[in-house]
Amino acid sequence: MRTKIAIGLTILLVALAFVLSRPSTPAPPVSLAFTGYSDDGRSALFDLKSHTSGYVSHSHPVIQLPSAGSWTNYCDPIESAMCRLTVGVFDHQSTILSAALPSGQQRWRAAVRCTVYPSDEPTSLRGRVQWLLEVVGLRSATDKTEFTLVTDEFVR
Repeated sequence: MRTKIAIGLTILLVALAFVLSRPSTPAPPVSLAFTGYSDDGRSALFDLKSHTSGYVSHSHPVIQLPSAGSWTNYCDPIESAMCRLTVGVFDHQSTILSAALPSGQQRWRAAVRCTVYPSDEPTSLRGRVQWLLEVVGLRSATDKTEFTLVTDEFVR
């Protein structure tokens, strides 16, 4: 009887140690939240927040519409004609982004492409030179992290 209890407790302790030793999934370094519509209702507004001390460069939000089981990017003609620059987000800051919505469309979601650079990467002279070398193709990417944030689906 004692052997069965000892084996049971050993299995339980091994299972508990396995569960506790697994690394937890880290929180994403950037979050994207839908905050509402513009006053005229033609654009969606988003809050892009950095949860890291690094620099985060980002794209403009791209509205995606459902299409035959997948998603298609919507390209607003007026918005695409404008040349909008993004500044990026530094050290745990946030910024408000907007994207034009198509008229009459009911379901949509948004996607933003982000790149997180180490904290000294874009602001230091070394970081700027490395970035320039990457752009012209003379150097491979550093330890930056690239990903796409996608919101939930919304119905307008």
